[in-house]
Amino acid sequence: MTARIGYGGGGCQNSLDIAGVDYVVDHQENMVFAGGTVNGWYRKWKSGVVEQGGYNPVENYPVVTLPITMADTNYNMFISKKTGSTQGIPRFDAWTVSTVSIGSANVANSCDGDWWIRGIMAM
Repeated sequence: MTARIGYGGGGCQNSLDIAGVDYVVDHQENMVFAGGTVNGWYRKWKSGVVEQGGYNPVENYPVVTLPITMADTNYNMFISKKTGSTQGIPRFDAWTVSTVSIGSANVANSCDGDWWIRGIMAM
């Protein structure tokens, strides 16, 4: 798709080709994923990229079932400790195309934090 956008004065015409622009084609928020993640969400992009994440509550070491299956296990993974938390430092213990396992790096049975993954979804 090409959008022609005219701007400028004195007859100056410019155009913007948006054919290569990626955009969100589907999203969901406020989900609860199998495994205990709350405030879950996902975003599907036109290019096949998917982002998904949520919040892992305290003392909950879930094996989270992802709402969108990934194409492979080569995806970006991020996890952060909740600000002000006195719990352990969260980490990803294991991952597959359809699950992520969240644990603690330093305190047994005690972690909380937000997680996010990004990669190509299975077609």
